Amino acid sequence: MTDQYVLDLEEVDETRVAVVGGKGAHLGGLSRIEGIRVPDGFCVTTDAFRRAMAEVPSLDDRLDELSRLDPDDREAIRTLSA
Repeated sequence: MTDQYVLDLEEVDETRVAVVGGKGAHLGGLSRIEGIRVPDGFCVTTDAFRRAMAEVPSLDDRLDELSRLDPDDREAIRTLSA
């Protein structure tokens, strides 16, 4: 467990997949390659996700609902996310 819930991209690379997931780890790695422009950013850690899921039981249902929405229906996403 990291006890950190948010890490800057500069703090992660491919060795931290278990901490930030594959996309975050790869973005962190890409940000170190000269000539590849990656916007400044951050990763929410897997510990943060697990804690949120444990503390807010309805979050799992909400995520299921979001996954069924049409990604182009911004209004439906906005309404459900409020």
